[in-house]
Amino acid sequence: MKKSSLSLLIGCFLVLSTRAQSTCGVYLTAQDFVSGKLYSLYLSKKGSKLPDEALIEKKHLVLNKNGAEMRVDQKDVYALRCSDGSIIRIYRDGRYTLLDPGESILIYMVKVYPAAKGNVLRTRYYFSKEAGSDIEALTLDNVKKAYSRNTKFDDALETEFRNDNELCAFDKAHNCYKLSRLYAANKL
Repeated sequence: MKKSSLSLLIGCFLVLSTRAQSTCGVYLTAQDFVSGKLYSLYLSKKGSKLPDEALIEKKHLVLNKNGAEMRVDQKDVYALRCSDGSIIRIYRDGRYTLLDPGESILIYMVKVYPAAKGNVLRTRYYFSKEAGSDIEALTLDNVKKAYSRNTKFDDALETEFRNDNELCAFDKAHNCYKLSRLYAANKL
């Protein structure tokens, strides 16, 4: 009994320590993102790591590409990975937080902060058909248009979702977004 408890404790420690060591970096292209090729970032030539807060705000980034330092403009980067594991895609001067990196349909979230006193914080949802595809508003019409050749998926969309707001629903039982699960079940 003591050995199994010790094994469980060691296993939990290893899982937590690997999560804490998650590194921040850059995916230069959609292909880098798909293949998991992450380039490390540095704040200066001295090799100090860049903190997450500064990562999102910086216009120019210095990264480690195959052992050599390379300077890139953030607007020329596909996505940023923060040390907490979150991925932020850079698209047309916008920052889109990726909610489901391993799924076929990529779903993004953007927080829209109030412009005036009394307004409320809003969350907008977007999607892209593939990693390299354009980001579009997550609406039934846009999803149907993106997958117009898949009539089986189109029919399932009609049955499952009544309005645009339901498209970003999370399926806790299967630990994924309902839209992604529906697509996986209705792929051609």
